[in-house]
Amino acid sequence: MFASSLNWSNRGSWEWTCAKFITKGDRDRLEYVGDDHCFTVRCDVAIRPSAAAVGESVGAAVPPSDLHRHLGTLLEEEEGADVTFQMVAGGETFAVHRCVLAARSTVFRAQLFGHMKDSKQCRGDDDEPIPIDDMDAQVFGALLTFIYSDSSPAEPHDNTTTK
Repeated sequence: MFASSLNWSNRGSWEWTCAKFITKGDRDRLEYVGDDHCFTVRCDVAIRPSAAAVGESVGAAVPPSDLHRHLGTLLEEEEGADVTFQMVAGGETFAVHRCVLAARSTVFRAQLFGHMKDSKQCRGDDDEPIPIDDMDAQVFGALLTFIYSDSSPAEPHDNTTTK
């Protein structure tokens, strides 16, 4: 009936190529509509190698990931934290995000969502903090920093990236 496609041009932009678009009036004519008064729209998608893959300049560089910085800020600011750990010795608390912990640690996933969650002491529900009695607060803080940012607190951080 007709064909159109969206192609990447040599000028570095997307362009429509179309032999003929069908009009609303054409659509209603019986030659385009079957006996059931329906017509079919077919869309073919072809994936072509990117310009960079074939050695051409694409004009825009993808910046390096700074996800670790954003997650580190999330830990520092505690915004949206939904579970709290509390050190038995000293009482220091750490407000964290259960989804981040579960995504980054199978142990935390089991504790917060898996088979260990049956123990109320392991879930962190009902605004009751989860007690930590076998680790120093500084060590637990370093563990959380690593989980969120892939770096240890001793490593220098480049804080020039904006949020």
